Amino acid sequence: MSAYPGQDSLRTPLKVARRFGSSKSGVHHWWLQRLTAIALTPLSIWLLFFLGALMHVDYQTVLTSIAQPVHAILHTLYTQALRQYSKRQTTPQVWPRCHAHQVA
Repeated sequence: MSAYPGQDSLRTPLKVARRFGSSKSGVHHWWLQRLTAIALTPLSIWLLFFLGALMHVDYQTVLTSIAQPVHAILHTLYTQALRQYSKRQTTPQVWPRCHAHQVA
């Protein structure tokens, strides 16, 4: 009988978890999440001020403001950083999959 419920072999939970990938990909995921979070902080502040400035202006002024290269580049950077950050937040975790094998 095994010391770990649901396991018939002598493999420890760490040994079972190791087959789910190396820690190198986890470090890459961690760094990308931190970098996108840092990038989103000033970009979010810029977006709030930018949208606040455009609150009570006409449509033509809004189009002219968005068409300026600085604002277009910052908006593109904000969109891409937000996309990468949300993609990094929704990747599945390793530990729930490991414990699913032991429950049954």
